[in-house]
Amino acid sequence: MGRFVPLGGCLFTGFLMVCGLGLLGLLAIPSVGEAMGPLVCESEQTMVSETQSYHLPGENGEEVFYFCQDASGKREQVGMGALLGWGLVVYAGFGLVVVWPLVTLFMFRARRRAAALFPAGGLEGLASRIRVQTRQQHGWQSPPPAPPAPRSGDSPAERLRALDSLHAEGLITDSEYAAKKAEILREL
Repeated sequence: MGRFVPLGGCLFTGFLMVCGLGLLGLLAIPSVGEAMGPLVCESEQTMVSETQSYHLPGENGEEVFYFCQDASGKREQVGMGALLGWGLVVYAGFGLVVVWPLVTLFMFRARRRAAALFPAGGLEGLASRIRVQTRQQHGWQSPPPAPPAPRSGDSPAERLRALDSLHAEGLITDSEYAAKKAEILREL
């Protein structure tokens, strides 16, 4: 189903272009309409155009009429519906032959890029990779490092002596000294 989306997009865009811009192009440039002659006229007829100018108060313009003319000079007027209908067919053919394969190739390429961007972890994997890259690039955005763990080589007796020296120098209060001393003694 997803492969038909580009086809629908091409046809819709072609319809808009042919109906909107094609109509203006056929009205303004007679050679464009005459190029559709082999598609619109019968085999022994040729496409001719006739331009008429008109001048009204406050308005000037030109009208272009298209005719299929045979060898004897007999003319049949061609309506815009026939020209636009064949224009739509030509544009849809162009879309099927050129645009649709290119869009399909770009879709496959985009899927491969998406698969590389979103590995098996999905969005969570992408978010974690972004966090890691941000921390690597911008150390100031990382959370502060954890305090160093107490050295396992120190015995409780050595830690109590260090605590006593800190208390004697007045670097910690009596309540901090008592709390830390109780914590060290609990480890025994």
